[in-house]
Parts: sequence; C-alpha cells; structure tokens
Amino acid sequence: MAINSLTRRCVDCARPALDTNKLASDFHRFVKPFVVNSGMMKKISARRSALQPLADGQVWRMAEAILRVTMVGKLLVHYKLGKPNAIRVSNSINSITAIEKYLKAHKAVLV
Repeated sequence: MAINSLTRRCVDCARPALDTNKLASDFHRFVKPFVVNSGMMKKISARRSALQPLADGQVWRMAEAILRVTMVGKLLVHYKLGKPNAIRVSNSINSITAIEKYLKAHKAVLV
C-alpha cells in the first residue's frame, strides 16, 4: 500500500491513510482505566457512635479486657486495665488523649 506523503492518502484507493501514532493516542479513550477494586463493592458498616468524654466510674469493655476509669483530671486519667475476671488489677495513669486513642483502636464499648 503506497501512501502519498503530501495528501496522506492511499495511492491505490484514495482513502485517508491510517496514522498509527494517532491510533495509539486515540485508543486510550476506548479503554476503561483498570482499578484494583473495580469488581468489589464496599461494605457499609454500621456507624459507631462517637466516644463519650471520659468520666469517673466509667467501665469500658473490649474484646479481652475491661478498663475502669477511677479519676479524670485536666490532662491525666487514673484507670484500671485488666481481664474481665481478674482478681487484682494495678492502677495506671495516662493522658486523656492516649486513653481515647486506645479505646477507639480497640473498639471499646461503654458498659
């Protein structure tokens, strides 16, 4: 197939010649972009209520532990963290923000 370089048409049939560079650049419009999770639907989980502010006497239950808040100050929280049936649980002190992050990370539920 001979192509006239001035008119960019086929010499035999006078049709416009196919430009391979243009085909390659136009092809991207017809191909859908590949997305890793395109076939999977996202599951919408039930929204958890926001954590309540820490207060004296609260009991938070997690998968394998219970946190009892004994006293809340301006910056620190006195608490006991142990297994549900523990006989003795030591007192601990930590910042309010650290305890809130811990409760959120371990999906604690206020009892």
